[in-house]
Amino acid sequence: MLETNHSPHKHELLFDSLVELLNTTSFDKISIQELCQLSGVSRMYYYRHYNNLEDIIRKKLDVLFADYCHEVASIHENDKLTTALLFFKTFRPFHRELLILWRADLGYLIKHAFKEYLDTMAKEGILEAIKPTMYRYWQSYVTSGLYEVLMTWVQSGSKESDYEMTQTVYHITRNFVHTLA
Repeated sequence: MLETNHSPHKHELLFDSLVELLNTTSFDKISIQELCQLSGVSRMYYYRHYNNLEDIIRKKLDVLFADYCHEVASIHENDKLTTALLFFKTFRPFHRELLILWRADLGYLIKHAFKEYLDTMAKEGILEAIKPTMYRYWQSYVTSGLYEVLMTWVQSGSKESDYEMTQTVYHITRNFVHTLA
């Protein structure tokens, strides 16, 4: 996770401008000068706070996941349905940005953020304890599954409500477990 010791407003300007540029330009062709000019943020600020363009995306994902973790931690009981509902409520407002990142072949940043935050939530006791011998398999399964479900939902226009997606994930998981039993 990246340090958050700089202006959230400037970060938002950089992120929003980067997303706009990704609509018309491939990621590897976007220049820092072009990004800073579009965002109105100085190159000095950019170089002081970021090592590369991916850091801008990582920071935005950190903020989204931190908000999600905070919401989940505030649930008094370990309610899996509420946890899933909060997941879709957190990411719905960013479906356009997630789709643009996916189309730009930057989905690996989203998936990596999932993995980091699952780890954080497990370590902080926000999620149910998983046996240490099974943890890395659980983490891979959940990370990949949630990433694929989220991106499939985003690619199809996020038409289903947050509640419908929660029910879908619940039924898929439940049916999968019953099939194995």
